[in-house]
Amino acid sequence: MDTPFMKKLNAAQLNAATCKSNSVQILAGPGSGKTRVLTSRVAWLVLSEHVRPQNIVVVTFTNKAAKEMRHRLESPELLGSMQSDKLCMGTFHSICARLLRQYHAHVQLKPNFTIADTDMSRHAIKKLKEELIGELSDYGRTKMKPEAYFNVISKARNAGMNVDQYIEKNYGEWDKKDICIMFKAYEDRMHADNLVDFDNLLLYTRVLLARFPSAANFVSHVLVDEFQDTNVVQYDIVKGLTRGGKALTIVGDPDQSIFGWRNADRGNFIKMQREFKGTQICNLEENYRSTKHILKSAFHVVSKDKKRIDKSLFTENAEGVPMSMLKMSDDTMEAQSVAEEIKRIVEYSGSLITYKDIAILVRMNYLSRAFESALNSLSIPYVVIGGVKFFERAEVKDILAYLRFCYNANDTEAFERIINRPRRGVGEVTMNKIEKLSRQPGATIISVLRDISTGKGKMIASIPLKTKQNLAGFVNLYDNVQELMQKKSYIYRILEYIIGDTNYKEFLQKEHPDKDGESRWDNVGELVTFAKQFNPPPDNLAKNSAAVTMSGIEILENEPPENESNVEDSLPDLPNYTEPTEEEPPLGDDERLNDGDHIVRFLELTTLSTNSKEEDEADLGKVTISTMHSAKGLEWPVVFTIACEAGIIPHQKAEDDMEECRLLYVAMTRPKCKFI
Repeated sequence: MDTPFMKKLNAAQLNAATCKSNSVQILAGPGSGKTRVLTSRVAWLVLSEHVRPQNIVVVTFTNKAAKEMRHRLESPELLGSMQSDKLCMGTFHSICARLLRQYHAHVQLKPNFTIADTDMSRHAIKKLKEELIGELSDYGRTKMKPEAYFNVISKARNAGMNVDQYIEKNYGEWDKKDICIMFKAYEDRMHADNLVDFDNLLLYTRVLLARFPSAANFVSHVLVDEFQDTNVVQYDIVKGLTRGGKALTIVGDPDQSIFGWRNADRGNFIKMQREFKGTQICNLEENYRSTKHILKSAFHVVSKDKKRIDKSLFTENAEGVPMSMLKMSDDTMEAQSVAEEIKRIVEYSGSLITYKDIAILVRMNYLSRAFESALNSLSIPYVVIGGVKFFERAEVKDILAYLRFCYNANDTEAFERIINRPRRGVGEVTMNKIEKLSRQPGATIISVLRDISTGKGKMIASIPLKTKQNLAGFVNLYDNVQELMQKKSYIYRILEYIIGDTNYKEFLQKEHPDKDGESRWDNVGELVTFAKQFNPPPDNLAKNSAAVTMSGIEILENEPPENESNVEDSLPDLPNYTEPTEEEPPLGDDERLNDGDHIVRFLELTTLSTNSKEEDEADLGKVTISTMHSAKGLEWPVVFTIACEAGIIPHQKAEDDMEECRLLYVAMTRPKCKFI
């Protein structure tokens, strides 16, 4: 097939994009055009191999990567927008969320579950520490912070262990007993509140695909980006999606495996070759980004890893200037020297290099402080990547929490956030009593509040009249939002109603009577603007969508795996798991995965988003300060990598010095022409 996009590929890229093998590994070095190859392969599958786009799953690790790929595929010379819109494309978490919406009953979830972000999870653990004070040891009560509990629980789950497995393995260990108690209580709380956290999005999906393989019957091809970042659970999900001999293409670079602390396992490359027979390996070794000097220096570093998968990297670019090494006596002098060098490069390049073309990469966030001061002293504009993301800003989370609670009235995390924003006179003791009553059979928070506001229930006498009136107003807001949801109103209209009914602008002005209050109000306006792209489906479209979902394959049963897998054998029951009593209508064999309603899509995107305003601001003419981890996948003409010294890189607490070696390699392959 001779198409314009194929003509732009070199021989190695073309071979990878059009490989006929059912299982393909594309090992792509930095700057070798992996995104171009991946998008070209998707287009080739649709246009040349006549694969239906709705049967193709493209998995990324960030929303930004998914957005970039979709943007490229929407080009007329690739698929165009009509075809690319049919692709099932997104992060692991977003695709898992869509599967769980479709088959929620099969993993004992309610259809209106909401997703808990990391802050919500930590807050839930903080509350549980207070409730479990009589069960925890002195060490668990005083030394273990909520973040420590959460990190241990998350690490165990990313390694593939659920609560039952963790307890079975560790309950007899004195230093793990508190974690076992907290792990079980946390899972029960998430289930009671109809919440699914980030880790359980993956674990629930792994169970779904192992027990009910036909949940993936709509899939014919799976393509995975950044495969070196996958952990054992994500690998099992990929196996579940491709069970029965479906096609799998992965793109990755073992030399850029830098997330071992999150249980990413570059051994998945070898595991895939062993378990997917006939896997063909395509190497992309020509770098189009950097000069020869930069590549030579970077390769010298990564070659220290004796266990790496052997592959080379070359470029036809110019030799370029040699790498610079600056030695300073202290961090203040280092920061000042870097700032002065940035000023010099911009001034003497004749506007060929501007501030947005320059990045400062640090091993740890705290190292950026001296550089911020130095840049400020020379009036150099900069932005720090990795700050508070837009959807994590307090005022944005407030409004989203109202929407979350109206969608899922069991969501105590959302309730606690909003009940006193603005203030309604609900104290902590009253709030805890409301939540306790809401966990009784058949109850929700809103049913308890309704009883209080109408003069029913045991708590009435202890609640002041003004508070009762405020709660009645809260219930009225909930009922009105519910009505708007049932009428399939535009999300931005629902948000505008919430903002107006709560007098949220007045609340912000009282809480922040300065310019900060104005900027926060601007963020609320930006949220409403963002919501305008989420339109409810027309009634006829909704009916057609339902009909599509009902058609096709037989009703799901508890099916045996169709190919070799030990996933099923290693899965004890999920928290509170019983076999589904109602069978859900599955997807048709050749139909697309249901996106869910517009409220679901909006809440999931705002919760799972990894983008920040700072990334956009960097393009407006500012120097970028970023961690090395956050810089992966990005590029600049000029890069400063600072504090390259023992104890920082390799970090003194690093468990794997070779991963630190790969991290420096990632940093060294970000620049195009100058590395310092």
